[in-house]
Amino acid sequence: MKGFASTIAAVWRLSVPYYNSEDRWPGRILLAGVLAVELSLVAAQVILNQWYNRFYNTLQDRDWNAFVSAVIFFCVLAAVYTVLAVYQTYLNQWLQIRWRSWMTETYMRQWLSSANHYRMQLLGDAADNPDQRIADDLRMFVDYTLTIGTGILWLLAPAMFLGPILIITSFIYLAISSDSNGLE
Repeated sequence: MKGFASTIAAVWRLSVPYYNSEDRWPGRILLAGVLAVELSLVAAQVILNQWYNRFYNTLQDRDWNAFVSAVIFFCVLAAVYTVLAVYQTYLNQWLQIRWRSWMTETYMRQWLSSANHYRMQLLGDAADNPDQRIADDLRMFVDYTLTIGTGILWLLAPAMFLGPILIITSFIYLAISSDSNGLE
């Protein structure tokens, strides 16, 4: 657990400066957009699960009009989901580019300002293409941070949507079952 906490602290220390930099507002807006689209995709999944119930009930009841309505609703839902998925990728990549550009510029400026490249050559300890290594490490950091962060949100968000639905359904079930017990 100690290693996990130190990793989270290190990610936080590396991430926060971008969201407090001169590029903070576009970065924050893009991050909010990524999170909003991610939550919208989860909501679409919940609606799709409810649609399955409706669709199979229409098949069971052999109700043609309800079946056509369910198929049309599915087409609309699929179109909305597709647009959301495309925008999720677009916003995520846009945020990655802005974040990575800022980090690369900042870290390259820090690395070059203290003449580390010159000292490394004098000591005979010159690394091959340190600028590319810095850029590649920052690319991986930003990519993995956003991927893991949105992945955790994707895992936790259904509980936020399904939790209230399950609680309401439980209360309705309890109300119906207590009413039917009183009728006997």
